[in-house]
Amino acid sequence: MLDMLENDKLTPESFENFLNKLKCDIDDPKIYRDFRKNILSIKKYTKNNNTVIDQNSEYFKKLIPFLDFIVNDNEKNIENDFLNTMKSFLHINNKRTLDKMNIFEKIELAYSLLDFNIHYKEKINQKNKPNNMHNDLKHFIHAHQSKYFVTEDKSTIKKAKLVVNALSLKVKILNIEEFVVKFS
Repeated sequence: MLDMLENDKLTPESFENFLNKLKCDIDDPKIYRDFRKNILSIKKYTKNNNTVIDQNSEYFKKLIPFLDFIVNDNEKNIENDFLNTMKSFLHINNKRTLDKMNIFEKIELAYSLLDFNIHYKEKINQKNKPNNMHNDLKHFIHAHQSKYFVTEDKSTIKKAKLVVNALSLKVKILNIEEFVVKFS
């Protein structure tokens, strides 16, 4: 990533270039884990000014809610601040705003962001690759207008419930046992 910096600083353009390059290898568990680990460490390094991000820039100041989110382990605070977190994250490239996104894009953004929080991140390995997480997301997106979204994946349930609350979706998130009990 260092080769993508501009004057030794991370800019919206350099970060976008990095993300585009990352897309090619994102399903490799090691690359994904390393990327997520680096994102999770940004908050720690910014405290010591030990980062390539210009902390005096407006760009950085708009990212603070996202940086706070990645280390927040209080579920209630995460849920209460989640829309601000989403807006903050969108400042990375300054090309999208939450109010101009359709519901599918909002769900995708919300669900994906949760994997960068220490409390919601999934265990990524050769068996559970990032693509599996993306498939869970696609299932949830397709079910968001249904009455119920039923899954046995505990991580998906946890993320989907937060997304439902944050975006005021009507779908109920249940595991199979809860679904069977509801209709018995």
